Amino acid sequence: MNSIYYNENTGDLEIPLDILSKGISYAAKKKLHNIK
Repeated sequence: MNSIYYNENTGDLEIPLDILSKGISYAAKKKLHNIK
């Protein structure tokens, strides 16, 4: 499963939005947990 791929045109790593949003919500939950 190659979900993150290299875009040769822009030189950027491209990450699908569903994975990105999962990562963001995971990070947000972790941050909220660390505040308490």
